[in-house]
Amino acid sequence: MVTRGALRRMSDESELAGVLAHEMGHIVLHHGFEVTKAAMLNSGLAKMGTSADARVAQFGGAIDAAADVVLKTGWAQPQEFAADAEAVRYMANANYDPAGFERFLNKLESTGGGMSTHPGKRERIARVAKLIDDLKLRGQGQTLKDRFEKNVPR
Repeated sequence: MVTRGALRRMSDESELAGVLAHEMGHIVLHHGFEVTKAAMLNSGLAKMGTSADARVAQFGGAIDAAADVVLKTGWAQPQEFAADAEAVRYMANANYDPAGFERFLNKLESTGGGMSTHPGKRERIARVAKLIDDLKLRGQGQTLKDRFEKNVPR
């Protein structure tokens, strides 16, 4: 999810690419499916012997519960770390500067905004920085600051 507030905090296209790549990481790694499956099990959807109408209603409740988990409490720490690592790789493959993602995480952490549902903020940022350095990606790729400023309303 990218909000207007997040866009206002961003300085260049690589920061936006990092956020989008992180969210894509959650999708590719099936994190939403894992949360939905857990919510379904917790709601009792797996119980046999209920009517089809009751199972459909339970399924809707499980989806709502999964959405609440993601929107209110966020992902679990291992899921965040995995999506962060995917983001760095996707950015490098798309020729974006992966440090843009690190910069944006630092902005969110320093202002206290946007990461309330993201566990282990400082550890996440340190892991992203280490991965960028380990893969020798620091300073690689484009930031596309001019294009971002021209096309993103402030």
